[in-house]
Amino acid sequence: VIGFIDPSTFQSAPNSRRPQSRRLQSRDDVAPDVRPTFGRGPGGGKAAGPRGDLTAAQLREREQGRFLRRSRPGGPGSGGRGRGGSGGGRGRGRGRGGYQEKNEISPLSGSEAVIEAPITVGKLAETLKLKSSVVQKMAMERGYGMFTLNTIIDEDTAVLLAGEYDVEMEVRREVSAEEEHLDVVRSKRSEIEESELVDRAPTVAFLGHVDHGKTTLIDKIRETSIADGEAGGITQHIAAYQVVTEAGHTLSVIDTPGHAAFTQMRARGANAVDVVILVVAGDDGVKPSTEEAVAHAKVAGTPIVVAINKKDKPGFNPAQVIQQLMGLELVPEQYGGKTAMFETSGMTGEGLDELLEHVFLMAEAELGLKAHPHGPASGVVLEAEIQQGRGIVAQLLVQDGTLNKGDVILAGEGYGKVKSIQDHNGRTITEAGPSTPVAVTGLDALPGVGDEFFVIDQLAKAKEIAQERERTNRAMALAEAAGHNRALDALLGKAPSNTSIINLIVRGDVQGSVEVIKNEISKLKHEEVEFKLVHSGVGPITESDATLAATSDATLIAFNVGVNGKARQEAKQAKVPILRVNVIYELLDTLRDMMEGALAPDLQEEVVGHVEIKRIFKSSRIGAIAGCVVLDGTIARNNRVRLLRDDKVVYQGDLASLKREAEDVREVREGFECGLVLRDYRDIKEGDIVEAYAVKEVKRTLDRSAL
Repeated sequence: VIGFIDPSTFQSAPNSRRPQSRRLQSRDDVAPDVRPTFGRGPGGGKAAGPRGDLTAAQLREREQGRFLRRSRPGGPGSGGRGRGGSGGGRGRGRGRGGYQEKNEISPLSGSEAVIEAPITVGKLAETLKLKSSVVQKMAMERGYGMFTLNTIIDEDTAVLLAGEYDVEMEVRREVSAEEEHLDVVRSKRSEIEESELVDRAPTVAFLGHVDHGKTTLIDKIRETSIADGEAGGITQHIAAYQVVTEAGHTLSVIDTPGHAAFTQMRARGANAVDVVILVVAGDDGVKPSTEEAVAHAKVAGTPIVVAINKKDKPGFNPAQVIQQLMGLELVPEQYGGKTAMFETSGMTGEGLDELLEHVFLMAEAELGLKAHPHGPASGVVLEAEIQQGRGIVAQLLVQDGTLNKGDVILAGEGYGKVKSIQDHNGRTITEAGPSTPVAVTGLDALPGVGDEFFVIDQLAKAKEIAQERERTNRAMALAEAAGHNRALDALLGKAPSNTSIINLIVRGDVQGSVEVIKNEISKLKHEEVEFKLVHSGVGPITESDATLAATSDATLIAFNVGVNGKARQEAKQAKVPILRVNVIYELLDTLRDMMEGALAPDLQEEVVGHVEIKRIFKSSRIGAIAGCVVLDGTIARNNRVRLLRDDKVVYQGDLASLKREAEDVREVREGFECGLVLRDYRDIKEGDIVEAYAVKEVKRTLDRSAL
């Protein structure tokens, strides 16, 4: 709206007999009282400038000039607001490039700014007093990455981005409740006198390849049958026990899985113990899992003792095993090295006493293991699960201090008072000293396997730290989810847009198994199909899991857990598949089968026959009809065909009809005559060859060695 006209103020020409409306249409020398509304409401107001005796045409030309000046880059109003006059119109004007975000300068340029961690792109933009889109664009142009508004960025990236706008950024970290508590714990430990410390029993982890006899050795030591109860005959959970040698020395033993999928568990086992016993089958030799175990022990700085197992087997060859171990820089003591090696048998028990006694003496003489026997307990979480009737049960290894019933403990995101303590034999105890593996109840949330646990004086303090950890973990999870935009990746050519997604919901018996499955699923990648973990948890499959699977079109995975009745009924009604597995490698094989099933099949052509055109018949209704004879093979009505002329393909398509003796037929065999019509093609000649072929779908397979 440029202005408004009040018709009551118009002046008519003298002695005119025409109506006023017609006079206005024919005369251009009348100066109407035009009152512009720039900076006003619909009601108008005072004119922004004098109009004088301008004619209507002159006034229109003048207002048109103002409009052009407001629109022109760099003109009045192109960068801000104006009111009336020649200074432009109301509202923001934009240059040819909008706000020209690329050249925008922070108001803080040349100064310092302070930001608190954690840092998101939106928070950084707000601190720099810029639009978030400007900072996102700068990050992408400078190669820092493509971030969303809520993406958490590290401190170095934030400082570099601020430097692009000539702003010196200082990152401040608020001292968390957890860090404050850890400082208190460290200060208390530093005040402990050397005389107050006592020797503690060494903690030992049995590491090695699957089926090399780790659990069988522990069976012989404890005179139990642990391996018989394991699914598939392999250990899939971390288990801890206390054993006593014939000399009366106590050791805590941790049995870790040996399958390749349990790499993280083996890493935790190496980090939680004092000595690693590397078990290598004398009839099988060093395997990739053996090399991983050695690498984990070296990274953790844990000394290694080798048990060359299965001495009772006919193919036992310790010399070959020693040669392979020397390739891993494990030189035996008899060759001048520092690694003790023993020949053992899990079936007969030969060599076990010497092995354990050496481990105890080595820990006593070389490691000098000490612990505070009476202070607040601390240690590591070995495993966590939900048991019916008991709730959350956490297997802990006490590494220092004494854990008492009723103590307030913090483990990962879980906290609570210890309601019960059980030893490795399932007996209820009231306290547990250093190097003691126990199972405790009372936590309100499942801790992560490998998390440290502490005894804290106040329940409120433990709650504060647990909630702080939960917020941090949630923010990291949201940032990770927001950082992966498949649609954007497809747009930028980083991933194919036609990638098939297989949604999964995983439920496991213990926290360690769930983490292993999640880790293995993340490794199963293909350019055309990928897995998406919708939800995971510990415990049986519930009705809410079945409902979520139905809405997200997901497959339910029950690993060593059951399915309650309501969930089973809900899954059946919604036709949700439930995959029940007990062994990890069976699950991985099934997931690979699912990936192969989701791959688009390969299309292969198979030539089924050749037909020669002998004669051409013209039809006003149909067109050209080819009279043919089948030279070889067969030709079917649903075959695809190619028309060959001088060995060149001139047509490729389908048959419109196939007849024999005026009757429609499905196929014609070799040596018989027939008539056919090509769909949407009439240019056929005598002597042309029609090649019939069938397109078959062939199931594609994956290179499983690469998954």
